[in-house]
Amino acid sequence: MSRVSLQRTTPILRIFDERKAGEFHVQFLGFAIDWEHRFEPGSLLHVQVSRGARRQSIPERRRGAGGADVQPAHPAGGDCHRHVSGLTPPPMCRDAVAA
Repeated sequence: MSRVSLQRTTPILRIFDERKAGEFHVQFLGFAIDWEHRFEPGSLLHVQVSRGARRQSIPERRRGAGGADVQPAHPAGGDCHRHVSGLTPPPMCRDAVAA
């Protein structure tokens, strides 16, 4: 039996608002947009963002289609946590952070 080695995982985090997702992932967390795709104009958006070696897939979904809960493991997790903890959350996230 051969061993399976997991090289990289890509979390899929569903979004419902393109503008808010861009503000959160790009402006707040500092990710860069790798690519964007729509099957046709006006159809749902699918975006891949990355920051260093971290990569996330963020497809747009209709309301009620469910979301995702991800707790990524990262060797520099403490550094990332300290960085994010020192930021002021964008307005759309303040209620969630205060909870």
